[in-house]
Amino acid sequence: LEDRIQGIQRRMDERATWLRMLDEVSRSLPGAAWIASLSVEPDGNVNLSGYAATASALIRALEETETLGSVELASPATRAAVGGRELEAYNIRGILRGSLADSARTASADSAQRSDDTGRGPGSDQAGGGDGDGADALDLGNDP
Repeated sequence: LEDRIQGIQRRMDERATWLRMLDEVSRSLPGAAWIASLSVEPDGNVNLSGYAATASALIRALEETETLGSVELASPATRAAVGGRELEAYNIRGILRGSLADSARTASADSAQRSDDTGRGPGSDQAGGGDGDGADALDLGNDP
């Protein structure tokens, strides 16, 4: 019972950490920018895609956060007409910094342990079911 309580507490702490990360990233977004999808790999790599007035301004803003480092375009930004505005569609990658990187590794290890304990694949108990690759993905459904 004690192990279950500690496991629940650890997951609650991890969720609070991820909420702080999402809050910081969303507050750093320049005016005409939004994230359509975000995924975090077990090794702490983060992938974001969405739309912004300029992807370079978004990269600078994300790099200034305490959450992400080594922020760069994963592929060239392309121009897209979205809601009557000319924006850049972007795919950005970065690396989690500090305690968030530790949380990603811990969550991945915990997921693997739960997989061993239950016989279900990694991520099978996460919202959305997971796809077994160990990455947590959040589809924000904001594609135009």
